[in-house]
Amino acid sequence: MELPAAKINRTGKSAIVVAFLSLIFYRVSLDLAYFFLAARLDDYARLTEINFGWMKFIESYILLFLLFVFLPKSRRKISSWIIWLTVLFSYVPMLTLFAFMDKDRLFTYAVFGFWIFVASLLKIFPLIKFKYLTKIQSQFILASLPWIFLPATIILIYFYVGFSINFNFSNVYSIRDKFQSVNIPLASYFFTWIAYVINPFLSIFYIKKRNWLMLLAVIVTQIVLFSATGNKTFIFTLPFIFFLIWVLRRGNPYAWIYFVFGAFCLAGIFSYWSVGDRWTYFIFARRTLLAPAQLAFFYRDFFSQNSLLYLSAHHFFSWITIYPYKLDPPNLIGTLYLNSPQTSANNGIYSDAFMNFGYWGFVIWAVVFSFIMKLIDSLSRKKDFALCLAAVSMLPIVFTNAALLTSIFTNGLLVALVMIYLAPVENEI
Repeated sequence: MELPAAKINRTGKSAIVVAFLSLIFYRVSLDLAYFFLAARLDDYARLTEINFGWMKFIESYILLFLLFVFLPKSRRKISSWIIWLTVLFSYVPMLTLFAFMDKDRLFTYAVFGFWIFVASLLKIFPLIKFKYLTKIQSQFILASLPWIFLPATIILIYFYVGFSINFNFSNVYSIRDKFQSVNIPLASYFFTWIAYVINPFLSIFYIKKRNWLMLLAVIVTQIVLFSATGNKTFIFTLPFIFFLIWVLRRGNPYAWIYFVFGAFCLAGIFSYWSVGDRWTYFIFARRTLLAPAQLAFFYRDFFSQNSLLYLSAHHFFSWITIYPYKLDPPNLIGTLYLNSPQTSANNGIYSDAFMNFGYWGFVIWAVVFSFIMKLIDSLSRKKDFALCLAAVSMLPIVFTNAALLTSIFTNGLLVALVMIYLAPVENEI
């Protein structure tokens, strides 16, 4: 029995209202996490320099409302999920700092313009047609992948680092130092591709196949990767993927995402003030959200007063332009703003755009980013949506913490495109 059109419209409108209220809940929760914790717990990110302004506070909520109105919210397009998750991880925290730390207005509005331009370009760019693999070819390749990548990962770790299991977050920095000292060839590429793209893709693939033994092998490999590298993101990757797939099946998925993000921010406040635990706040609100936003403003501050890079930091373009500094950008910002030369203050697409081309960088990078989003939508047509989403689900975190060109090769974007292409052409596996 079909619902009347009027009821469908009312249901759609109420879902949009609920989603927006959930987004406001997330923003308010992040504001509270900043005010009650970040501004009071001194650390290297320099988040204690509070300078609240009512005008910027109101502006920031207006910008958030306009983003909600103009950005795509389709639940059946991979690009919409990537865009909104990237906004939640990167831009919403910038709005909090804009209001509470009196951050630069022009830069904040430029990032807003970046997203509006991306949304406009996605309406203009056409889908790209591809010749897909047959279902038999896809299934054969996907069945072969774990027998290549999972054993290779375990063997490399065993011979270079030693096999161990670690769940103690206080040990991650010593583990990370040990891992970097052994210098495994191409490990920064290979292990990131495995943890960010291949394992998430395979985990959903095996859940749909109900192959619990192979799913267990994927999970164990992910735990071993975290234990060997000390990369905290690795241990949260699969739970994050499972959460997204669970949300995907809810009636209002974006509202669920906004609400859960806000709940984690509030959990950090409650955990600290009730039992003195900093980790819940530190891992999510501080490290994942507020610190990258702070770094984006640091990059803007430095490169608005000094020479732009024009891609000279990338070795591929170094023959075109000369790099003007002794330290690479992350160590340069770490030295000048964090008082720590050894800190690699990596940041995402906003800093990358600005440090290379100034404000024109937001225009150039919006074109590149929109093309990538359209390419992902084109490759994922007629493919299982959950599988494709699993392949790219870590990209929002990558875009928040890494340069755009670095994301393509080092952090798994290219591998994600390959995995989507390999996914079988069908609605459900």
